[in-house]
Amino acid sequence: MSEDNRIEIPDSAKESLRLLYSQKQQAESNIALYLRALQDTLGITGQGWSLGLEDMVFVQASPNGKADADVVGATASDSQRE
Repeated sequence: MSEDNRIEIPDSAKESLRLLYSQKQQAESNIALYLRALQDTLGITGQGWSLGLEDMVFVQASPNGKADADVVGATASDSQRE
């Protein structure tokens, strides 16, 4: 990259950015651990699970394109949809 295409970040902002990125990494790690614990508590097994933030449900993609949801915080037996 040439010098013309770079703008140096002020020294006063560098440490704050480093701290924020460190906090972001720690928060992401904590979220992943928490989600794994929720999945274990709810008895969610298998691959392909993701978190639907809008509805706060765990969603598993299936080979036929449909998705099954498990509500975060509910017991596995309470989260079955009819």
